[in-house]
Amino acid sequence: MHTGYLSVGEVLFAFIMGLILGWIYSRTRNILDSIALHFFANFFSIAI
Repeated sequence: MHTGYLSVGEVLFAFIMGLILGWIYSRTRNILDSIALHFFANFFSIAI
């Protein structure tokens, strides 16, 4: 999966997003919330 990262910033962003997505899932027990946030994070990183 995310093995193509070339900078520390990209690795840190993926790590922090993983922590946030995991925390959201553990609080809501709804995987769709984490999927939606992942989608929007990807969308905005491409759009910007």
